[in-house]
Amino acid sequence: MDSNRDVSPMVKAEDAFLIDTSNLSIIEAITIAKQLVDKVIAEKSLIWLAFCLYLLFIYFIDCQL
Repeated sequence: MDSNRDVSPMVKAEDAFLIDTSNLSIIEAITIAKQLVDKVIAEKSLIWLAFCLYLLFIYFIDCQL
């Protein structure tokens, strides 16, 4: 994982959500992510939501590689 590299390691943000998808189907993972996004929508601005979705997308792509 990128968290172990020497230059600019990827680290989890203090307020980031972590979804362990080890034992989840794609549908289950997306459902949980959607629930978290809905929570963020209720609590944060639309700009913050867009940023969170971007990070979630990047993290998901990184885990699939």
